[in-house]
Amino acid sequence: GGDLKRIKTVHLDGLFRLLTHPAPNKVLCLPQGIYAEKHYTELFIRRGRPPAVFPFEYIVDVPGVTLLEGLGKKLVTRIERVKRGTPMNRDSKVAYLDGDKLFRPLTLRSFEEGDLFIPLGMKGRKKLKDFFIDSKVPKALRKRIPLLVSGESIVWVVGYRINECFKLREGSKRVFRAEYSDYP
Repeated sequence: GGDLKRIKTVHLDGLFRLLTHPAPNKVLCLPQGIYAEKHYTELFIRRGRPPAVFPFEYIVDVPGVTLLEGLGKKLVTRIERVKRGTPMNRDSKVAYLDGDKLFRPLTLRSFEEGDLFIPLGMKGRKKLKDFFIDSKVPKALRKRIPLLVSGESIVWVVGYRINECFKLREGSKRVFRAEYSDYP
């Protein structure tokens, strides 16, 4: 029906990644209240509020609003030209990133064993597990913290720290702004 008009190639690519992902159970959220659940070798496409299942993955609408229904949160994104005085990541719930370094699909997914990134201000890669321990994030909460991902790279540990590789620099021409908050 008309609801399927917002399903795009990026969402079909996400379904393929879901099917080939090594996790036996995973949820991928699509537009218009549609979500896909993988259970071992079976794939279910459903409508409604997705269960709070982990691991999870959401395809990010840019620009737009991505509802993380299983978490009761939303991510609002936009891309604009860099203006003099653009703020630089002072608020942990808002990220300003180099829009030219990002490529689609952008996704929000949960933590997986072996995840690495370069925390803002550092030179080398760090295990996300060690970052969570250093940041005193309780183990029970770690899988509920979304990770903004471009390709295979973690761009932002949402609510905590961006990746050094994606920060705004002197030569940045486009800023990607993402704000994470509760909804409604």
